[in-house]
Amino acid sequence: MSANPVFDFLKLQFTQRVIDENFSKIESCLQLLDEEDIQFRPNVHCNSIANQLEHLNGNVRQYILHTWSGSGFRDRNSEFAYPINKSKAELLLNLKKTILEADRMIQNLDENDWNKLFEIQIYHLNAIEIIVHVIEHFSYHTGQIIFLTKMITDKDLKFYDDQKLDFTEKKV
Repeated sequence: MSANPVFDFLKLQFTQRVIDENFSKIESCLQLLDEEDIQFRPNVHCNSIANQLEHLNGNVRQYILHTWSGSGFRDRNSEFAYPINKSKAELLLNLKKTILEADRMIQNLDENDWNKLFEIQIYHLNAIEIIVHVIEHFSYHTGQIIFLTKMITDKDLKFYDDQKLDFTEKKV
């Protein structure tokens, strides 16, 4: 625990949102798809699921791994090449390794790391901005993967079937 509850909250949010929620949804989607499916794109202006996986991996590598360790080479243009010449298993494993390493790095940040400014692409960001960006970016592309999976399979993915999410009025 740090002296600042916001930092602890962001560390927890990275684990919950990126790993527990979004990555698990991506894994569920990929279980329903074959190698050809992950290369599908509706038109030339859209990215395939393989592109999305490669792009997520590159983004986390650049924004987190490179920022705090100097590792995490990224060739952003290759993330959008078509087709991506990697198997579903390889793409998923690469992404999993990256987000687990990113989570370890985030959990190990100390008070001095939070206010430093880092130059990433054309931006100057502190640790809070970096982590919020990565969570938001990961969620955004997870939604695209879910949409493409539903489009390809014509299946309800039932992510929330076991939860009571209906709104009911409170009696006052």
